[in-house]
Amino acid sequence: MIPGQDPTPDNIPEIRKTAIIDRELLRLRVDIAGLQETRLSDEGSLREENYTFFWKGRHESQRRDYGVGFAVHNKLLACMEPPTYTSERLISMRLITSTGPVTLVSAYAPTLASKSDVIDSFYDELRLLMESIRSSDKIIVLGDFNARIGSNSTDWSDCIGAHGIGNMNDNGQRLLEFCTSHGLCATNTFFQNKVAHKVSWRHPRSGHWHQIDFVLYRRRDLRDIHNTRTYHSAICDTDHSMVLSKMKLLPQKIYSARPRRKLRAPLDITGLSDVATRSQFSAVVQGKLSVETLQGSQSLESAWTNFRDTVMKTAEETLGRKVRKQTDWFAEYEQVLHPLIEEKRSAYTDYLNNPSDAHCEIRYKRAKANLQRISRECANSYWTKLCMKIQQCHDVGNYRGMYQNIKVAIGPTIRKRAAIKDLNGEPITDKNQQLERWAQHYTDLYAEPQSALRL
Repeated sequence: MIPGQDPTPDNIPEIRKTAIIDRELLRLRVDIAGLQETRLSDEGSLREENYTFFWKGRHESQRRDYGVGFAVHNKLLACMEPPTYTSERLISMRLITSTGPVTLVSAYAPTLASKSDVIDSFYDELRLLMESIRSSDKIIVLGDFNARIGSNSTDWSDCIGAHGIGNMNDNGQRLLEFCTSHGLCATNTFFQNKVAHKVSWRHPRSGHWHQIDFVLYRRRDLRDIHNTRTYHSAICDTDHSMVLSKMKLLPQKIYSARPRRKLRAPLDITGLSDVATRSQFSAVVQGKLSVETLQGSQSLESAWTNFRDTVMKTAEETLGRKVRKQTDWFAEYEQVLHPLIEEKRSAYTDYLNNPSDAHCEIRYKRAKANLQRISRECANSYWTKLCMKIQQCHDVGNYRGMYQNIKVAIGPTIRKRAAIKDLNGEPITDKNQQLERWAQHYTDLYAEPQSALRL
């Protein structure tokens, strides 16, 4: 779970921060991450090298506040249903496991300074979402609740374990009341960890650490949780630390009646532009497809099959297939940036362990500034080289190469999702209501006879 956004983030293009988070999640071996305060507009998905990101935010015309999402490992995409986009503060998805479906919810609650009606609206939406989940499903709520629940395990024995921390505030009481009504518990408080591994956010003025990010789970299924603790080593440009929960769940693929075709990468025909490769391919094909071989075929169909298989096999051996590699400036200079990121992580960890040591603070600031400087130089160098490639391809008339490099410059495709709306223009999130809306649409479409046009 990665909540929060750094108020002074590194000078990195916003959408490409997913590449950095992708590497950090892979390093920590995270399967599914809940994201809060993403500050991305509308809703959509983006596939990176190792993870696919789903998000829900405010409308594009509104200010980029709030926002929630998920980062799902690509190997688990076949085990999950499409996410349900409730609002800019709530998003949910369903994961199929060997012990039954698991519904995951990513939530971002209002702060303590928010108005009471805003907080009430959030918990009303969360309550409606919880009521729509099947009672047989296991529930995991990953959230930045901006709440302190304290350590009073006597009065809240079903929600708080014996290892809570701090005192309870008003938002904490609201959260505990919600957990009590839905049989949930804060797993952060049920495991004995160091104090540093319990807190996840430091107050910018007082400098005190608090526990405001929680992983909620059904109390009856608490035996599935191995441990829940905070990892401060994740560098994701956020003022919160990552809260990681280890669970005993075995995902299963979702099988459909129609089998999925396994798509193969296309042949790399760009090799035919090389004279030596083209000559080699022609010589191999002529050697395998002689006139006697084709005339010896029993039928025209067998001759065509032999010709097709021989050409395709020779092309795959000679030319090979395209390697779908998603490149950007970060991936291009990852070997240069990786030691700097590790140096920044080490300095940041020392600074967290010794916050009053001026030497550790200076070392962290220098490491951060050095990483920012080198990142800008790498990004500028990457874009300069790419622009020169596009210009050179245009000058020599290589329009295929020009458009391929333009696609590289545009970056990975962001998949937007068009919401299904009712007659009043309001988006529909419930699946049953969406099916009813489709049925109503086609009933109205084909109910009235269409008058034929005469020309």
